[in-house]
Amino acid sequence: MAFESVKEKGVSWNPCTTGRKKEGTLKQLTAGKKSFLIGYLIGTRHGAGPDGNSTIHTVKFDKVGDASHFSAEVEKGDEVQVWGSKVLNDDMVKINPGSYIKVEWLGLKQSKAGNNYHAWDIGIDRTVEPLSGAASFSADTESKDKVETAVAGDIESFEDDGDDLPF
Repeated sequence: MAFESVKEKGVSWNPCTTGRKKEGTLKQLTAGKKSFLIGYLIGTRHGAGPDGNSTIHTVKFDKVGDASHFSAEVEKGDEVQVWGSKVLNDDMVKINPGSYIKVEWLGLKQSKAGNNYHAWDIGIDRTVEPLSGAASFSADTESKDKVETAVAGDIESFEDDGDDLPF
């Protein structure tokens, strides 16, 4: 048997920043024509990260605008992770796993309330055959079918106290 670790690992794609906060080299990037990733959405995992409150979207890489946005070298067909944000996650939930998508970072924008947020544009190419076998691996989207047993009986045999419905 061969066991594989379930810890977050692998290559990530981040067109928003470069460097590391811990090392003091974190630098905000500017959005441009090369701030995109194209590939198949493999799935979305909620409850990720050290605190369990992050979302990671996994994309089977096909094309990228700027390869320096990857955390390591990748080849076409490799799976890469895109860490979610509120805006990105709200759009990604609308996409079925296996869809051929383009994730484009539009830059840092300001909301009407004056807060900064990362803006994204997600597109689906419906002319490309979806990837089979991709599935959501989110804990909150697992099927939790409940079986309820219906009770059959003669309504007349139940005690009637006037305020209960007969079902």
